[in-house]
Amino acid sequence: MNAPACAPKRGPIASEGNWRWCAEDYLCQIWWPQDRALVRSFSAAINCELIGKLFGLYRVARTVPGSGSNRYQPFVDVLNKYRNTVLTIENTGTIIENESSNLGQFYGQRPLSALSKAFWMVKNHPVAIYDNFAWEGLRKLGLTPGYEGYRTYYISWFRFFERSDTQRALDDAVEWLPESPFASSLITAGQVDLNTLKNLANSLLFRNRVTDRWLTYKGGVKEFK
Repeated sequence: MNAPACAPKRGPIASEGNWRWCAEDYLCQIWWPQDRALVRSFSAAINCELIGKLFGLYRVARTVPGSGSNRYQPFVDVLNKYRNTVLTIENTGTIIENESSNLGQFYGQRPLSALSKAFWMVKNHPVAIYDNFAWEGLRKLGLTPGYEGYRTYYISWFRFFERSDTQRALDDAVEWLPESPFASSLITAGQVDLNTLKNLANSLLFRNRVTDRWLTYKGGVKEFK
């Protein structure tokens, strides 16, 4: 059975750019059609083809020099290196910063956005995806994301994520999500049950990416990618 289209069918419609809209947009545009399958795939053995699929969907393949899927082997090696490492708010920024620099020595440039996306697929929260539009969103909020590297960006991202107003907005968005047009269509079509959807919406994984969506919109992007 195909997933319902993202066009509204029933339930209240959120205004573009607000937190509720960001929650539904991530569910509709990214989680349902691609991320839910990618997260499952990255929980098993990682190979160059899987990395290539991720980078193609997330439009960062062009940031990795070379041709063919074998050029992604250094990413495979890095991700496997940390497969059993518990990432925390205290160590994530440093780990991704260091591994970005190591990959930079191999490729001649640091594929920071690509690396953060790959780490997110393996570890989910507390990894924060590095994105130029999210960076701009943080800058507009006066949160000084820095001009080089990942660690300063990461500290700024989490400073925003942990703010009480951010958490209140997330609480409201994820509580509303089952009533949203797309989620209502999934439930009505029998493609997801209400409890499963609520568990997803309340997970740190989902709240992480809704925050990402809000920051990228704040930074000027309209299409989530």
